[in-house]
Amino acid sequence: MQFSDTLPRILHLIRHADPKCGPVCLAKFDLKDGFGRAQLRLGDAPSLAVVLPRHQGLPPLAAIPLVLTMG
Repeated sequence: MQFSDTLPRILHLIRHADPKCGPVCLAKFDLKDGFGRAQLRLGDAPSLAVVLPRHQGLPPLAAIPLVLTMG
């Protein structure tokens, strides 16, 4: 198995963590179904627009998504 030594490595890192940094916190995320895409109606897309940071000498830009990523 490709990840057979993962648990022992994680436990080793937890055991040898510096207590001055506080308690060890773990999180597990299941990304198996986390990247679905839902089509947007054309009229709804502008409500999700994002204004991008402006660069000197360039006009302001906005990103308008055509699909709604869920994940």
